[in-house]
Amino acid sequence: MRITGTHLGILILVMYFAAQTVDANEIYITQSGDNIDMTIVQDGENNVISSITGNTTGAPIHGNNTSTTFTQTGDNNDIGVYMSAGNGQQTVTQTGNTNYAIVDCHGNNCSATIIQNGNNNAANLEFGNGGDYDQTGTITQDGDYNEAGIEINGDDNTVVMDQDGDYNSIGGITSAAATGNNNSLSMTQNGNNMTFEGHLVGSNNSLTSFQGGGANNSFIRVSTVGSNNTGDLRQGKKMDGSVDGNDSGNHEQYITVVGDSNTINTSQVNSNGASSDHHMAHIITGDSNTLSHLQYADSKKQGFIEITGDNNNVELEQRNSATHFADIVLTGDGHSVYGEQRGGMNGSHNITVDLTNSGGAYNMSTTQNSSTAQTYTLTGSCANANGCGIIINQN
Repeated sequence: MRITGTHLGILILVMYFAAQTVDANEIYITQSGDNIDMTIVQDGENNVISSITGNTTGAPIHGNNTSTTFTQTGDNNDIGVYMSAGNGQQTVTQTGNTNYAIVDCHGNNCSATIIQNGNNNAANLEFGNGGDYDQTGTITQDGDYNEAGIEINGDDNTVVMDQDGDYNSIGGITSAAATGNNNSLSMTQNGNNMTFEGHLVGSNNSLTSFQGGGANNSFIRVSTVGSNNTGDLRQGKKMDGSVDGNDSGNHEQYITVVGDSNTINTSQVNSNGASSDHHMAHIITGDSNTLSHLQYADSKKQGFIEITGDNNNVELEQRNSATHFADIVLTGDGHSVYGEQRGGMNGSHNITVDLTNSGGAYNMSTTQNSSTAQTYTLTGSCANANGCGIIINQN
């Protein structure tokens, strides 16, 4: 079925196909005009609704103050759809079976929602056309294979992604960065194999990511270019948003920051007795950045921090039993570093710090808390006439 129209008003399509009589639903849409209210329901069998740009194309929806609602219940699903509209609203709901959805909205004050309940999932959300702003996007995937991607181009956008159960994966903004200023992104994953990869370019952005809920393993890789950004990246939580979903651990996290005055809070946590290791690495280039790095677990913890620039603040904590290892390398002046390794099986603590500067002071404080076998290595130069502050405690 194909729908083509140019008018103002309300368009409602309700399509029900009994399984015993129909093999395929379709619908390709070309719609132009303001103040359109469109509802399409497909119940059962092969479904579709089209383009970007697939199946037998169609799709583009043009017009301001446009509202579209697409619902597919059961069987092979699909969707697609491109909208160009100021104050446009799109809602896609897919319940059961193969799923797949793309929503592309260009225009200011766009709002788009994708909800997928069960089975193979996959979703992608795109906002912006080089100058659009104030878009709001939500992807919710509840159960089965999951997978989601976003592409943002513009300012003052808000994106929320929530994946609950099964394979999980949020990506699609590694090669196509989220670009713009004052954007807010929130990612939550509860599942078996959680992966989040993202790339942000711009300033005054906020990124929150939480992975947890009895996970076997989780992976985060994020890079950002810009200033005054805030990142809050938690695996298992704490610091102190608490929550312990009895994750087995095996958390990995890699964060790269280029810019000034960014604040990054990271944590890796799992329940007592979990046997998997944690690995976390941060590379920062710029001035006046703040990094908090916490690893809390009953197995091996490895932390790596490398910073180039001036006046950066670093706090690293590794807690609980088993092996602690930390390697901190800072190049530049005016850094403040605090490192703590608490607990530990048989006192297995190891921290290496390398400070290189060109005349400015730095402050360094470390604590290793265990019964025996603490290893500490400090390499640095202090050309400051008033000296550099160093405090080392081994208990």
